[in-house]
Amino acid sequence: MSKPTAINFSEVAAIVPAHNEEESIRKTISALLQVLPSKNIYVVSDFSTDKTIEIISNELKEEIKSAHGNNEKMVLFINRKGYTPTTVCNDCHKTILCEK
Repeated sequence: MSKPTAINFSEVAAIVPAHNEEESIRKTISALLQVLPSKNIYVVSDFSTDKTIEIISNELKEEIKSAHGNNEKMVLFINRKGYTPTTVCNDCHKTILCEK
């Protein structure tokens, strides 16, 4: 039996669905930061009605300041409506357009 291969966490990403998670989002992100670089953590909030967005926004501001101070690059994806009219396949790059 072969030995398990060590996981390179710089190649792992976490997508965190966060709908009305103001009670737990800080703890969740803190736990993920123990094993993943912040650039690999994606938080998706779908019309939260509590303070989830405010908490995430404050955490994001600190990450932006840190990246800027370290002269690092950062990409922000902002889609406040939660909708995109197209989907692109990562393999073949075919674009599918929504008819609605």
